[in-house]
Amino acid sequence: MSILIAAPLSGQTAKEVLQSCVESMKIDNLDSFKTLSVKAYLYAQNEKVSYKIFLKEISEDENLLRFEQMHKGKEEAWVLTSEEFFKVVPSFELLNKDDGMQLLTVFSMLFPTFDILRLSKAIDTLESVVIEYDGAADFNKKKCKKISIRSKEQKENGEEPSQYMYFDEVSNYFLGMDMPSQNATITCEGFKRVKGMVYPTTIKILQNGKKVQEMEIDKLEANIELKDSLFEKPF
Repeated sequence: MSILIAAPLSGQTAKEVLQSCVESMKIDNLDSFKTLSVKAYLYAQNEKVSYKIFLKEISEDENLLRFEQMHKGKEEAWVLTSEEFFKVVPSFELLNKDDGMQLLTVFSMLFPTFDILRLSKAIDTLESVVIEYDGAADFNKKKCKKISIRSKEQKENGEEPSQYMYFDEVSNYFLGMDMPSQNATITCEGFKRVKGMVYPTTIKILQNGKKVQEMEIDKLEANIELKDSLFEKPF
């Protein structure tokens, strides 16, 4: 095993920080959610885009995803399955499945806390990654616990970590991250709870200190009935 998890004098490790976040925000409740319905907005470049996202788990290895978008009065909708990717609104069109992965990128932007869950589960099996607890820090005007993530090679060369993550000192909630090489910052605010899980309702992306995007989750529902017709071809 070549992962390194450094512990400062306080004795707390990066793994413990991640696990405290998962436990405090109940992020692992995601594993019990068989369906998700999300209504959200993206604000960027003085424009507003409305999203509706429906996710339904069929089996352990297969999910159905419907992605609806309203932009400048134009409505579009796509469906991604384990086998196909196609447009259903305004008209049916079969598309390259690889292109459907772009929908998952938007989905991951709405739920940055899910990466915490994945990282906490994989931390003991990752290779060539150094994850360190760097102690206390200020982030977005709050007192935080800070961890850094970089490759083993970056560590050996004395290079700056590619990513820093910040967790509220009291609540252990995930508050965001810095990516120095991209001069980018992501902040998480306005926390709410659904089925026990805590999630941020506002996710901001800053470049060189200036806000370039803001994602707002207006409504999130879990384990609700989603009809199969949402994910079917229109014929």
